[in-house]
Amino acid sequence: MVYCGKPSRGCENCRRLHTKCDQRRPSCSRCVRMKRTCVGYRDQSTLMFRDETVRTQIKAQRRHAGRDPNFPHHLAPPPSSLLSPQSQDIAVCYFYTTTLSNLSEKDPARQLQMHLPSLYAKSRIGSALRLATESISHVLIPHLVPESKRTASKKYDAALIAIQHAIQDPIQVKTDETLYAVLLLCGYETITRETTLRSAWDTHVSGGAALVQYRGSGLLQSQLAQGLFCFVRKSVVLSHIQACSPVDEVFTKPGAYQDPENQLFAIASRIPTLQSHCLFLLNHSEGADKSHAEELVTSLGAMDEKLSHWVGDLPNSWSYAHATEIKTGSNTRDFSLKHIHRYPDFYVARVWNLYRVSRLILLSLLCRVTALLQTGDNANQRMAIDTDNAERDSKIQDIVDDICASVPFLLGHNLSRMTVPAGAGKGGQRRQEWHGPQVDLGDGNQAKQPSTGSFSLIWPLYVASSAVTIPENQRQWIGWQLQSIAANGDSQAQLALTTPSQTLLGRPESLRFDCV
Repeated sequence: MVYCGKPSRGCENCRRLHTKCDQRRPSCSRCVRMKRTCVGYRDQSTLMFRDETVRTQIKAQRRHAGRDPNFPHHLAPPPSSLLSPQSQDIAVCYFYTTTLSNLSEKDPARQLQMHLPSLYAKSRIGSALRLATESISHVLIPHLVPESKRTASKKYDAALIAIQHAIQDPIQVKTDETLYAVLLLCGYETITRETTLRSAWDTHVSGGAALVQYRGSGLLQSQLAQGLFCFVRKSVVLSHIQACSPVDEVFTKPGAYQDPENQLFAIASRIPTLQSHCLFLLNHSEGADKSHAEELVTSLGAMDEKLSHWVGDLPNSWSYAHATEIKTGSNTRDFSLKHIHRYPDFYVARVWNLYRVSRLILLSLLCRVTALLQTGDNANQRMAIDTDNAERDSKIQDIVDDICASVPFLLGHNLSRMTVPAGAGKGGQRRQEWHGPQVDLGDGNQAKQPSTGSFSLIWPLYVASSAVTIPENQRQWIGWQLQSIAANGDSQAQLALTTPSQTLLGRPESLRFDCV
């Protein structure tokens, strides 16, 4: 028998039995079960507390990974002690856990993020990887750590110097840590979106491409190296599409990457080369050889067909619900959505829109190049070309409609009454009528809360708005959606509003930004 430790109120057992407490109680059930002497309640003055939030979040992620049969267990994160608050900066822990929780299980970037703890733990203090990780981590926690923005800027500047030293070292220049550090700086520039860093993202994408080329194919054996290569290729392709400049051949090889996104970018990596050929041909149309235009039309048609095959090969898990008969709000201003899509997650919706932008580019180029084949004395040829271009214009309209249909989902509107049917075909749609809840997306002033998917809408809407044949009220509606995103503090959306896109006109963009 020991004192119960609650002389003023009596122990819980005495209160439950309505008996007078003599400040003693029998041993607790745990001590009885373990056959040991019970020492009673601990003195509260000896208790110690510690924050287990980050450790618990990491454990939850690992338990979730264990329940998913498709989760790559060989990429499970190392012991959480590597990123525990006791041994590392809490900013890095917050960056790692929050980023991982926001990445879809389908997203290859998730696997790349899961390698960060071990790389960070192995790298030395003051290394390029550590400084780049700390800089992007402090950007995300201004509400948790005072002076985080200033710290992030200092770490970013120090990381730039460290990377310069690393690429001058013949050993460090080929390491995964150096390439990963460059990609983290790209992420820093994407998150901050500062005016002074507009060109920095493009510069670091080019730097990452140069590192991949210098490393060579011999350093693509590990899954980490393959993940780094795919992420660099994605950024390179998007940058070069905006610049209408060819991509190096090292990024155009298909590779053994089975996920849909990497398969899409393996196809899309050849689009910038076709853009550059079209740009040259259109700028020298007076003396252009007709056979060159015909070859280009053939190449563009073949690329468009490959993109169609990509859709046909998608797994069932990439299907999306397609709702018609939409009940819209009162602010439609003469334009309403023909249909609305609901996707399995934001990541799938983003990749679908990247596919749509790729097709918009190819179809618009086909319309422009085939116009060069028209001759004044061949009425049948002109009629055939006009018919083909009219069909392409119709496809362009359908694709722009599909991009617009993804807006409610990516802006975070409640589409819970739409369900993705289990029996949908590969990469297909399942059409269903849906009369609510009301979706009001008229003037772009409805969505005031930032959404995880809003950033990925900027580039698709930006490019779609320049399609020549779409109705003017739809173009205006697209502008309202960009305005809504800009109102939530996104500077890239604001730039998209003030600078018309040139991509579908066959010309390079005057501004280029990260849209990964």
